[in-house]
Amino acid sequence: MIFNSATKKLLDRRYYFEKSNNNSLSVDHLIYFEPNNYAGVVGNTLIVDSIHQRLGKSEFEIAEEENLEVTSLKLSKRWNRVVLTAWNGIVKIFDLENKYWIDCSSICAEGCVICSDIKRNRFATGGASGTVRGWSLADGSLLFSAQKTYDEILDVSCGEHNVASACSEGKIRIWSWTGQQLRNWSAQLGAIRCLEIHPYFDVLVAGGDAKFLSIWDHKTGKLIDRIHRNPLNVDKMVVTSKLLIIAGTGSPGQIATYNFNLGLGSEYHEKETAFYI
Repeated sequence: MIFNSATKKLLDRRYYFEKSNNNSLSVDHLIYFEPNNYAGVVGNTLIVDSIHQRLGKSEFEIAEEENLEVTSLKLSKRWNRVVLTAWNGIVKIFDLENKYWIDCSSICAEGCVICSDIKRNRFATGGASGTVRGWSLADGSLLFSAQKTYDEILDVSCGEHNVASACSEGKIRIWSWTGQQLRNWSAQLGAIRCLEIHPYFDVLVAGGDAKFLSIWDHKTGKLIDRIHRNPLNVDKMVVTSKLLIIAGTGSPGQIATYNFNLGLGSEYHEKETAFYI
C-alpha cells in the first residue's frame, strides 16, 4: 500500500503474484529511494519498482530457497545500496544502480541474522546467538565481531562513532566500530524490539514489548525521558530530525507519530497523530 505521508491518504495498492500458480504474495521490508522508487522482498526475490510506474518492475533472486525468511532490509541513500539479512544466515549487499549482489554470508557462521542498520560506509548486524558484527558497505568485509550475551540481538542502530544493540533480555549495549563494548544497561522494557540513535543528537530511543518508549543519552546511559502514553507494542521505528514514527503489531495495524523537538524538556514527546491500516 502507498500512502501520502502528509494526508495519510491511501494512494495505491500493488499486488505481486507467484509465477507457478498466480497466488498473491506478501511484500516484506519495503524501502523507498529516489526518484520515487521502492524495493521490497517478495518470497526469495528482491523487487525494485516505481511508485508512479514509469519504470518496469525488476526482480533479483536473493537465494534459491523457496521459504526464505528475510529479517531486515536497510537502505543507504548515499551509496544507493541495500543491506539484506535472513534467518538462514544470509548477509547480502545489493547495488541498486549497477544491479549486483555482494555476498557476505560466508563470514557470518552463526546461522540466524535478525537485524541490520547502516551509517555512511559501514553497517552492523545482530544475530540469534548474541553476536554483533560491523561491516564495510563498500566491499562487504568484516570490521568486527563481538559478543557479550547469548540472548537474541533484536535490533541494532549505527551512529557516527558507535553501534547500539538491544537484546531479548532487555539490555542496551553501546559498541565502538572496533568491537569494544563501551557501555551497557538494562532498559526495563522487556524484550527491546526497536532502537534508534538520533541522526543529529546524542539520543537513543528504545521500544518493545512494554507499552512505553524510553529516550536515553547513549553517551552516558542516562535516562532522559519515558513516553507512557504510547498505546503500542513497538515493532518498527523510524527517527527523523523532527519526528518519531512507530508501528505495532495487531489488528488493525497502527502507526503513530510523535513530535521530536529536542530542548523542550518533557514536551518534546507530545503525540502528534495516529492512523490505522
